[in-house]
Amino acid sequence: MPPTLMDQQPSVLYTIPMQTVERLEEVLRRTLALQEHIRISMVELATKESLNLLATAEELTNWIDQVQEYNRQMYRSMGEVLKAMKEENQQAGKMRDEFMRKLSDMERQRYPRCSPS
Repeated sequence: MPPTLMDQQPSVLYTIPMQTVERLEEVLRRTLALQEHIRISMVELATKESLNLLATAEELTNWIDQVQEYNRQMYRSMGEVLKAMKEENQQAGKMRDEFMRKLSDMERQRYPRCSPS
């Protein structure tokens, strides 16, 4: 019975040239060294002493409160502007109606026969 692939695996390294095995070994060493460097760096980052907090929870809460208050003020201001615009529109409508009434009165006075009775 011929050997299976599993039986042949250990002998594969014997057929690779020595330089290739040495290069593979160097790559593995560098990979392991890089992994260790990353692990150490992450441990350093995880310690409180090495972290400079960007903001505390209290600062974030205050910032959110300020933004919410600013939004409320802006909403109120926009409401006031909209209310003022509606009032101006109503006043303009009243002025237009008054102007049209006066114009109609003037026309009736000037041309009494043309006005409907």
